[in-house]
Amino acid sequence: EPDVALFIDGVYLPRSGMSVDDLTDIARVEVLEGPQSTLYGKNATGGVINFVTKAPAHKFEAQIEGSYSMLQSSLNAPVERVSGSLSGPINDHLRARVSFVTYNQADSYKNLEPGAGNANNMNRYALRGEIEADLGPSTTLRIAAMRSEVHHTRSTDPDVMYYSSAPANNAYKLDFGPLGSLFHITPCPDNNPSDRVTCTTSPSTLNTFSNVLSATLNSKIGRNTLTSITALSDYGSKLTNNDVAQVLLPVVNYTDVQKGGTFSE
Repeated sequence: EPDVALFIDGVYLPRSGMSVDDLTDIARVEVLEGPQSTLYGKNATGGVINFVTKAPAHKFEAQIEGSYSMLQSSLNAPVERVSGSLSGPINDHLRARVSFVTYNQADSYKNLEPGAGNANNMNRYALRGEIEADLGPSTTLRIAAMRSEVHHTRSTDPDVMYYSSAPANNAYKLDFGPLGSLFHITPCPDNNPSDRVTCTTSPSTLNTFSNVLSATLNSKIGRNTLTSITALSDYGSKLTNNDVAQVLLPVVNYTDVQKGGTFSE
């Protein structure tokens, strides 16, 4: 668990990396330095980052944007990003907002093992929908649901290889000595991690998801405001690598599965 707590609209995210790869419709970002446990509870000893999203609009509004770029590496990987939002009133006392973002990056690491497939791509998306209702002249209820997912991605290959000579940039070195030729394990022909290459029969695969459902009630009482934030979160990830040592043989298989959920009030 992190020492700097991450919130979206006051909702704590236990696995921040699964939820904020891409955000859209941001009104502002609040950064609080130092211990913040008095107001934000545990995991806030180093500080708090709170993303505040735009509320559903009282007038109709829409936006869409897209970008296309190139990630420079051993493979010049094209990157496509599209985001958009739609918001407006449903009636005099009910408003809604829907937003989305998609990000797709092709493989950026060239795999020097023939036929094994290249590595280090990224495919992710995030969806968010919310409704804001006027329950009275000074009371509003805002319900939001968010889903983010990383899918069909090979993005976490380590710089661990069987090197033909001394490794560069302090990368880890594997040396099988005479056993290498005995088991037909050949060194990677490129031993410089800065070249953005890999030698593996099985690039890592990664899939994650994160769901957040929240309800925020604001009610003015005299000169004060009562705020209640109730939230449920559900997350999971699966990382698989059938050639952890990247020695062109499935010597060690590795699967890391994480699942969890939280309730906060």
